[in-house]
Amino acid sequence: MSLDKPVSLRPHEKGQLFAGWVVGIFIIAAMIIYVADTMRRSRNTTQSTLYRELALNVAKAGFEEGLSYFRNHGTTCYLPALVVPVSQAYVTPWPDYPDEAFLPGTSDTDFYSNITVSTDLGTGTCAGGIIGDVPMDEYVTFTASQEMTGSSLWGRYVLRRQNIRNWSPGPNTMSANTDADACHDISAVGTQSALGAGTRWSIASRGYLLRLPSPVSSTASSLLGTPAAFASNNLLSAPLSYYNKQPFLLAQARVYGELTRVNFNLPASPVFVASGVLGTVTINPQGVLIATGAYVSTSPPPGIPVHNVGGTLSPGYGTNTPTAESFAACFPGQSWTRMAKLAAQLATSTVIKGYPPAGGMGNLPVFGSPTFANQISQPAFYFFNQSVTLTTGTIEPVLSGVGLCIIQGSLDIPSGNNSNWAGILYVKGQVTLGGPTSISGIIISETGIIIGDPAAYNKATVSYDAEIVAKVESLMKDFTVDSSSIVATQF
Repeated sequence: MSLDKPVSLRPHEKGQLFAGWVVGIFIIAAMIIYVADTMRRSRNTTQSTLYRELALNVAKAGFEEGLSYFRNHGTTCYLPALVVPVSQAYVTPWPDYPDEAFLPGTSDTDFYSNITVSTDLGTGTCAGGIIGDVPMDEYVTFTASQEMTGSSLWGRYVLRRQNIRNWSPGPNTMSANTDADACHDISAVGTQSALGAGTRWSIASRGYLLRLPSPVSSTASSLLGTPAAFASNNLLSAPLSYYNKQPFLLAQARVYGELTRVNFNLPASPVFVASGVLGTVTINPQGVLIATGAYVSTSPPPGIPVHNVGGTLSPGYGTNTPTAESFAACFPGQSWTRMAKLAAQLATSTVIKGYPPAGGMGNLPVFGSPTFANQISQPAFYFFNQSVTLTTGTIEPVLSGVGLCIIQGSLDIPSGNNSNWAGILYVKGQVTLGGPTSISGIIISETGIIIGDPAAYNKATVSYDAEIVAKVESLMKDFTVDSSSIVATQF
């Protein structure tokens, strides 16, 4: 057989070769389809993740809006003492409920309509929640006769109000009417506070990512205010997944958190010893008590005697009526534990810096140290869960600065210590002040106060300053976020 002769394939060999080509083509096509589907799925997953992240950002923006609302309405975020509920159990008739103090108005929401208004409160109308809309992507061109610009991707956050009166935070059937996404006054949770005290609120911000029909028409943006595009025809509810057969809701998220603040109910007096205990205010030689601007009584009321032993009392004894002052009375809705926790939460605050119990006396500024001036210039909240006994010397810790200081024990500032405190000082135990100590504002003790050391040369001065007390109160009345309570969820 000649080697130059072409090889001729038999029929069955031709069939096998053709079949191999067909199989190969199918394999390649399947691989292309698989790769394309994988890329599509990956792209969709990436896009879905991006959408959920954007929705979470919207929910966070709503939470910040809620925080801003409560900070701006600090004087109306709690119910008057005469109308607060006396029980967590549902009763008939149901009294003013705790959440009634959350009253968003016209300027607090983007949409204020009959859909979002509750009129059965006895306090006039208010919005049923706070709604805010923000554009989320690049601007595009409207398809209209005139050139206009608008965004096809929008974010909406919603903070709802508890609009159903007959609900109860107690464990009974009325709790079924509680709106989990509403802003709730939870002051009574875990404390002895009254319902509606306004010291702790929970807020939930729902964030939605919406796509308006693209290209955006001049009427498409009105969907944001069209009740029919939302569940139950309510702008406070979730948007529909599809509207007019077009995708509408792309993703959603929820941010829950709790806000806390301090309420004050302080006596108008430079020094106050709680009634009901055998406490006294003693003014020794080298002791000065200035009550100017405070309530002045010509004689101490029963249970709060003042012993002026050669000191200076001007213009007289300053106190209020002899009611039983206590920690709970002076800081309504708070407990020792909560105040200690608040000090820790404010550790990074730029408004009033908190110093929690863990640091002990090491938290106090050191007189004569390089950092002394900076530390006392920042308003501070010191909390000590034990007694504080300062020392004398060239460089030593001092109680100096401006702010709130709470001591769950006694306080002893000896002569020679250069403490200079302006603000509110609350001490559970005995307060002993030697010179040249100066306290301006108010001192409240549950045990007794001794001003001045008769064996020393420097005076210890305590003076009432209503202005500095009011300043400290305003700093502490700002709502802060309990970071440990934050829960963020994406859908």
